[in-house]
Amino acid sequence: MQIVYHIGAHCTDQDALHASLVKNKAALVQKQVALPHPGKYRNVIRENLQAMARGARPDMSGDELLADIIGDKDAKRVILTNANFICVPNRIFEGGDFYALVVEKLQAFGTLFQGHDIELSLCMRDPGTFIPAAYGKSHGRSFQRFMAGAAPTVVQWSGLIHRIRTVLPSAKVTVWCNEDTPFVWPKILRHLIGLEAEDPINAGYDLIGSLLTEIGSQKMQNYFKANPPNSEKERQRVLAAFLEHYANPEAVEEEITLPGWTDDLLNRLSDLYDEDVNAIISRGDVRSLSRPCEGRPHSHIPKASLYISKIASSSAISFWSRLRRVMSLRMTFVSYPRPLASAMTSFCCSARSFFSASKRSIRSMNCRNSSAVTR
Repeated sequence: MQIVYHIGAHCTDQDALHASLVKNKAALVQKQVALPHPGKYRNVIRENLQAMARGARPDMSGDELLADIIGDKDAKRVILTNANFICVPNRIFEGGDFYALVVEKLQAFGTLFQGHDIELSLCMRDPGTFIPAAYGKSHGRSFQRFMAGAAPTVVQWSGLIHRIRTVLPSAKVTVWCNEDTPFVWPKILRHLIGLEAEDPINAGYDLIGSLLTEIGSQKMQNYFKANPPNSEKERQRVLAAFLEHYANPEAVEEEITLPGWTDDLLNRLSDLYDEDVNAIISRGDVRSLSRPCEGRPHSHIPKASLYISKIASSSAISFWSRLRRVMSLRMTFVSYPRPLASAMTSFCCSARSFFSASKRSIRSMNCRNSSAVTR
């Protein structure tokens, strides 16, 4: 059995991945892929892994567990998703390390499902927005207790990937950046199901649609139905045009202010994130799903300071002076089609009336999806 487990990270696509996969029932049946409801497996897998970590015998063997999860479906592949697979948000920095529990969990998981083909997928996120978003789910803990003495720079995805590869060297590992997710959503869905690049997919515009007004989202869906794009490049241009005219400035969440965070720290975290992602890609044993852009080095992925989700922090920095700087950086470093730069400008102008009342510390809807309009 091919076991595909999307293990997070926290505050990326949440359960949107399962929701979009459900809309591809025909493809799932054709490829003999089981997509059980999360309620069927999340708790029972966690309980078995916890028992194994204590040295106890699991209640069921891996084969028995799979049979219980899948039922009578004729499946060769099963897709599981759980952002809390490694740990709950409160334990992300337990012991002052980043996802320290991943070794314990994956060792038990590999033992439990020994003999099966394991595939893991992980969505990474810039530490400058990952930490505030994850802290927002820590249920009232102080920020100091949440970080457990760890510095923000401890968030190194390359280190996490290295531990995953060490524990499960034969497993296939696929990663992508949360900043790219709305634009590569169709590719992610095809990859998890096991489809080819040219195979049709449903729900490919679910996340990008969440960035638009209701009218804009409907018009986009209608347009693509009547005018299927001939290439990925054309699809990107059309998406940029809709973002230019229909971006929703209210696609934001609650206010989060972190003590001691400054503009310099955000920029430093962004630079480290760039280096981190490059290190992962250079490994050669990890598949990266990235947005297509001819000739663009991956080091040009947008920095955390380019996102509305962290335009304002606890530091006394003018929202609009930083936004102007963001626009300058965007125009200088990223070689995407010109309509995308126009889309960003249009979004910023329309958002100004929404944000001008006061300096805010905000983060994007669906944990940074609104950042995609700068693409």
